[in-house]
Amino acid sequence: ANFLRNFQCHPSEQNQDVHLLGVLKSAMDSISNQTEIPIGIALTEGLKENIFLTLVCTLSRTPLMIVGPPGCSKTLAVTTVCENANGEESPSQYFRQFPRIQPFHYQCSKTSNSTEISAVFDRAIQRQSNADRSKSTAMVFMDEAGLPEEEKESLKVLHYLLEGHMS
Repeated sequence: ANFLRNFQCHPSEQNQDVHLLGVLKSAMDSISNQTEIPIGIALTEGLKENIFLTLVCTLSRTPLMIVGPPGCSKTLAVTTVCENANGEESPSQYFRQFPRIQPFHYQCSKTSNSTEISAVFDRAIQRQSNADRSKSTAMVFMDEAGLPEEEKESLKVLHYLLEGHMS
């Protein structure tokens, strides 16, 4: 995580890159300040980044893969965004301007297979096809996607599902 700290710039582009970093940090801070964070949860830079990217990518229908060790707020960020993005019923006025995000959760395991994964996407696609996109948007959330055994090629179905066939 923490893509801002790892952002590298060339000296000739330094002023533009510093401006870009400032804009991104400002946008992340703005969204974080409007997001209800569960009591007892520290609003770390990693959590801010994950919340920002989860919201932006979901609303723009851009696939997002958040990778990191246990405890770096991957699942927490998705859960927090989904709890805040409830359309007109959102706890924050800021989130009321966006459609309700309806998550379709799939908990991966070593025994996960492509049929199960496809079924989750099929449910999300079916839900979205019957919904007004201005009021509701479906999101597939696959937790622990690194768990399925590589030999089973369970995740290969994602190539088809994520290469523009869902828009």
